Amino acid sequence: MVWDFHSLLLQIQMLFSVMLTDDSSTITCCDYCGKVFVSVDSAEYCCTECESEAKGDK
Repeated sequence: MVWDFHSLLLQIQMLFSVMLTDDSSTITCCDYCGKVFVSVDSAEYCCTECESEAKGDK
C-alpha cells in the first residue's frame, strides 16, 4: 500500500486523523466542548471549566 499525498497539509491532516482514532494515542477530544487536546492520565476534558460544566457544577 502506498499513500500518495499531493501536499504536506493533506499528509498532516491524515496523520492527525489516524492519531485521533487510535485508542493508545494521548491526543483526544474533550467530551464537553469537542476541543482537541493532549490527554494526561486519560483525562476526558480539556480543562477544569469543561469538567465542571459537564458535571453540572456552576
